[in-house]
Amino acid sequence: MLYTSAQGTVELRQAQQATLLHGPLTPYLVDPVVLRRDAQAAIDAQPLLPRTFIFHFDTSDSKITKGSESLLQQVQEELQRRQAPDVSITGHTDTAGEARRNVQLAQGRADHVARILKPYLTNALSVEISSHGETNLLVPTANGVNEPRNRRVEVVVR
Repeated sequence: MLYTSAQGTVELRQAQQATLLHGPLTPYLVDPVVLRRDAQAAIDAQPLLPRTFIFHFDTSDSKITKGSESLLQQVQEELQRRQAPDVSITGHTDTAGEARRNVQLAQGRADHVARILKPYLTNALSVEISSHGETNLLVPTANGVNEPRNRRVEVVVR
């Protein structure tokens, strides 16, 4: 990394290397304890990364599979970790069945998950519930294909 000032240019070639902003452009290593102390406020201010949870469903059903039930606790814990989470709950289907019916089915799935999570969404800044039907497939398939991985609700907590 190059640093340029009125005094000239210096190349910083390794981690934890610095130079004075005013004065001679001589590279030096910053003590890790000092660096951590000086950067701690910025480190603490970083937002939590978004988390995505995928709930799966049986064919033509709006109830989550037994295998997805354990995700509920994880979503609840993630919601509690955040002061004002932004949440999106998006329903999906596979391509089996009529496209218009799949939009409704995916919406029913998203609504079902939202109802389960409702007690934990009280501090949410926003909650968006939507349906993608059989569009936006996780596993691309031809029309009319029964694909379990496409029958899902994605819950994203930001």
